[in-house]
Amino acid sequence: MKKAGYGCGIRHLQMGCMCLTMIALFIARGSMGVAVLAMTDTRRNNSKIEIPAGIIARRYGGKPVMLFSLLANGFVCGLLPSLVKVGDWKIVCACRMVMGLTQACLFPASHTMLGRWLPAHERTSYTGIVYSGPQIGIMIGMPLCGILSATAMGWKLIFYTISAIMFVQAAVWWYFAASTPGDHKMISKPEKEYIEKALNTAQISDSVALHPYNKSVLGGIGRSLRVFNGVRGTWRHLWCARGGTTRARYECARPLPS
Repeated sequence: MKKAGYGCGIRHLQMGCMCLTMIALFIARGSMGVAVLAMTDTRRNNSKIEIPAGIIARRYGGKPVMLFSLLANGFVCGLLPSLVKVGDWKIVCACRMVMGLTQACLFPASHTMLGRWLPAHERTSYTGIVYSGPQIGIMIGMPLCGILSATAMGWKLIFYTISAIMFVQAAVWWYFAASTPGDHKMISKPEKEYIEKALNTAQISDSVALHPYNKSVLGGIGRSLRVFNGVRGTWRHLWCARGGTTRARYECARPLPS
């Protein structure tokens, strides 16, 4: 049976805001490697944990959690050029730790919000759009930081620019985003009812489909090619995104011999 759709609505605006937030935070994340190279470039005259965000987002909503992440990264990037004069490389490490801790909320809060905004039959398409943000952010962030580091202000302009991006996106997120359809001030009543009805139907279907796990079911999971491919893909992502990407970023950003 063909599922009835509502068409374009506020939930699409919500997905766009989430994607932009991903892009902004990953620009900040990807900028640090290039900025550190620029800071330590002797050829230029330069002056010297994952938080349980999923639980927090379910209790207080994903909007304030992600807003806090944007604001925290904005303040850290904006203050870092001044703080580095006091604490040198130790301050840079501390600021990077703070950025990492505050960005740890990004994916858990996003998972929570996607589950509250998208009917089951729309999640595959729009989740892909939202989670393309990290890759887009890195692709924008690294060349942008390279260009900024070559200006008269040097590496300081990288952090001031990233800080401005964070605050602009925080304003967009505060005005246009909401934790749930019921909290959004712009959503129409028909679209709100469409989302809530679809989510309730999906929850009922999931509860009916549940069955006790037994040896035959577990054995089938263990022999499933789909499960094996999913685990393999996850490990490849972890290796490339968490380990290999760090080395790749270093190789890409390292100055070529002249």
